[in-house]
Amino acid sequence: KRLFCGANTDTVGIRESFFRNVDKELFVNRPAMVIGGGGAARSAIYALRTWMEVRDIYIVNRDKAEVDAVFAECEAKGFGKGLVRIDTVEDAVKAEAPGAIVACVPDFPPKTEAEIRTRKIIEAMLGKERKGAMLEMCYNPTPFTALGGIAEEN
Repeated sequence: KRLFCGANTDTVGIRESFFRNVDKELFVNRPAMVIGGGGAARSAIYALRTWMEVRDIYIVNRDKAEVDAVFAECEAKGFGKGLVRIDTVEDAVKAEAPGAIVACVPDFPPKTEAEIRTRKIIEAMLGKERKGAMLEMCYNPTPFTALGGIAEEN
């Protein structure tokens, strides 16, 4: 008899990356931030909401339609509570500093107006006085990314 068992390894990897490397007091009962609008972002939202006891989850992404799709899917599947869109630097400045940050975007320099605006939003969030921990999910040949560098500088 065959037994088929499946798991989303992204969600487990996100959870374990934080729980095994960061004091949970850094992120429990604090807002979190997800950068991106694809499958890894959805996995991050699931992990943050299901296991990590965060409050609101900020979503930062260059494409409004992608964010709308993420909101709709997460809400339909039961883990969309407390999702907050951060669309402007002003939104970022007003928002409480996130304790857990998961970046799910490629490591390309921003070129379009939307990409440049998004980078400024991320810089504003990472530049806050109260700090958090960031997990970089970029599928890149090197572990060093521009967003990781910005996080390290701040």
